[in-house]
Amino acid sequence: MPRVAAINALEPEIQNLSDDQLRAKTAEFRARIQERLSSIPDEPEVDAGGPSGALPESGFADLDR
Repeated sequence: MPRVAAINALEPEIQNLSDDQLRAKTAEFRARIQERLSSIPDEPEVDAGGPSGALPESGFADLDR
């Protein structure tokens, strides 16, 4: 619950933002997310067992060829 309380505490601040400020905040959030995603190492073995791992049973295995 501490996380929920922290999020709820931010609500008045966010509600008081103008449209332009909210757009800027959105761009800031997107940049922060992109930065975090770019720090995740590329691990091919994860992709090998991912969605395409189920394809042979579904009949869509030809999509990988």
